Amino acid sequence: MKTIGTTILTHNNESTIETALTSIMLFSDVIVIVDGGSTDSTLAKVSKVCPRAVIIHSQAGYENGQMWDFSAQRNVGLAYLDDKVDYIVIQDSDDECLTPTVVHQIRDLDADMFHVTVKFRDSGISWKQLRAWKTKLGVKYVGKVHEYPTLVGNVVDVDDIVFSPIPGDRVKVEPSSERNLRIGQRSYDEGDRSPRTLFYLAQPLRELGKLEQAIKIYKEYIKVATYHDEKMMGYLYMSRCYRGMKHFQASIDICWTALSEDIRFSEILIELSYSYS
Repeated sequence: MKTIGTTILTHNNESTIETALTSIMLFSDVIVIVDGGSTDSTLAKVSKVCPRAVIIHSQAGYENGQMWDFSAQRNVGLAYLDDKVDYIVIQDSDDECLTPTVVHQIRDLDADMFHVTVKFRDSGISWKQLRAWKTKLGVKYVGKVHEYPTLVGNVVDVDDIVFSPIPGDRVKVEPSSERNLRIGQRSYDEGDRSPRTLFYLAQPLRELGKLEQAIKIYKEYIKVATYHDEKMMGYLYMSRCYRGMKHFQASIDICWTALSEDIRFSEILIELSYSYS
């Protein structure tokens, strides 16, 4: 029978790791934990809940105890599993698989990679994410933050495989917006002007209230955005920045610029109503 391996990154996730692990044990033939130097009870809980889990201590992507490249750390787990199982599933340390009894179906599907559903339980908001694929295809993670796997072969959606962030408070080593800003700013300072880097630099700037700086980056992003919808989202977030600064006319002007390119983009229409009100 074809086998499934699951990899999880950890770094001081004692409040969620037991739930995360328990939710994947049913379908995982091999479980590998890639730990970035936990100082709490994370690894003790891993050993208690799942003694068969392989723990790899890795500082890939870290500098002086800080994470700077998530792909480097994720690829450690991929490399370990690549010749040991037939399929890889990606689990986050603060996520729970809500449908463990159906994950095995990927073994019977004619596809190389699989989009699964990620859903917030409180709001019902959901999206697709590449979380599983065949091994030995050369799949690697790229991107230092908001990392993503390279596309290989044919991809299918498996809607009834559902992962969800674990509800409740959890202690983070570093607030995610501050961490993402730190990583994105370094990439930007080093000359990276790719659409993905620009977007994921502008987002934490906006989240942290650095709205003028965020607007500057969104303007750069809109000029180089690869896809139409990405460009429209750049306009949307830039308008929200202006509205947050109470520069309502600027917010309105940005909305009309966006609508001149696509009058059908409903999020822009909604944002325009907020700016007028």
